Amino acid sequence: MQCHHILPLHSKPRDGELISSWIVRLAYLHGLKVETLVTLLFGYRKSIWNRDIDRMASSEILKSLSLDTGVPDEVISGMLLRAYEGIIFEKFRPKALTSWLLPVGIYHRKRRQFGLQCCPICLLEDTVPYYRRLWRVGFITSCLKHQVMLIDRCQHCGAPIAPFRYDMRSKSLYPSPLDIVRCYKCTDTLTSIEPPDASKSVLKLQYTWEIAIRRGWLSWANNPSMYSPLFFEGLRILCANLMRKIPVERLRQHSSVELSSIIWPKLGIEFASTLSRHSLNISYREAETIYRAVESRFGKFSSSLARQISGRDISKTDYVKNKFHLTNESVELFLASIDHEIADTLDDVKRQEFLRDKIMFGVARGLGLTQKELSELTIEKVHELVPQKMEVSFYNAPKTNVQARAWADWYLNYTESLRCSDCKMLFFSFRTKKGINRRSISARFTRAKNVSGIRQEIRNYALFVKSGYSS
Repeated sequence: MQCHHILPLHSKPRDGELISSWIVRLAYLHGLKVETLVTLLFGYRKSIWNRDIDRMASSEILKSLSLDTGVPDEVISGMLLRAYEGIIFEKFRPKALTSWLLPVGIYHRKRRQFGLQCCPICLLEDTVPYYRRLWRVGFITSCLKHQVMLIDRCQHCGAPIAPFRYDMRSKSLYPSPLDIVRCYKCTDTLTSIEPPDASKSVLKLQYTWEIAIRRGWLSWANNPSMYSPLFFEGLRILCANLMRKIPVERLRQHSSVELSSIIWPKLGIEFASTLSRHSLNISYREAETIYRAVESRFGKFSSSLARQISGRDISKTDYVKNKFHLTNESVELFLASIDHEIADTLDDVKRQEFLRDKIMFGVARGLGLTQKELSELTIEKVHELVPQKMEVSFYNAPKTNVQARAWADWYLNYTESLRCSDCKMLFFSFRTKKGINRRSISARFTRAKNVSGIRQEIRNYALFVKSGYSS
């Protein structure tokens, strides 16, 4: 079993960094060859460069990196190209081509294709040079910060960019941290290259797309919250059709981004709008994006608002159902928090109030009662709603409306000596001896919800009783 020790020199991942870039930086920081560090971290004969590590890092590799660097698992996982799942593409395919991810052309440890791009000026200005995850995305062809085109090869010798291969040139070569920007073949620095300026149309379009990547949605084609994977899939299909129709000579003169900016306004709007509004299936991620867009814009969610801004009905999707449906586990946690309050107080009146709250809200959910109905509830009304009778301990959270009736019956017997003879309401105030009113019920529910620690799940009283127990 391999023993793990924290590396002596710490270099945390940079914002948006590729995992391959980070591993190379760690090796160079320690004055080690990349393969030497890989052996120390993952064991002998554990070469990782005969695959696209940014696509196919195993859970074993990710775990070892976390243990040896002290960086959390989720941070390291976020450095993989898989992190774009649900943002650029719907489903990541580790062993096959995935839409918009540039292939590097693996052949043993060599790279035959130009799948890694970079901005020479970014690398030059970086305090610690590193390669961005965004540079592996096909439609990202320019740097918005410096307004230049990205490069995907050494301009001196034409070799693909492969930072991990630089120290393989000689057994006696021990690299320094800045060697990460050198070409592995001719050793010239990529930062010495002067990239061409990007056109304004490219920058404008790419800005829109990068915003979509950060948000997971974008405003396009009269649709203010188009799901980003749906948009990028439409763009991919459009570009594929475009490349079949335009002569190769013209394609060589323009980037695909420039061409799509010319053609998309004519074809893309109608295509993307149709694709968004009329596709039959709404994925979980798409529903989540639309839901968040509605909440962000209006401060609350409703199905009508979702249809208004997206043209889609997400009310029956799994995401919305889960969002507006409480599990029995959440309800039990809510009621258990009231139990803790009962145990923590020495005040007899407060103890009785907490016990009433527990029974009252359990019965309300079980019978699906509004606050007004709950304030007017009598034991006769309970028996009318649920004729069937059964014995049950109030210590067990009810799972059916029959059990909810049993709670009500138990509570009536328990409070028989505490209530006034003229009070017919099942739930009453221990201070006034009168039926508890709607306003008090609302205040007690809000207090209990806040104490429970699950306010995000129990958003309001209506949601709490909406999907009550089954018969």
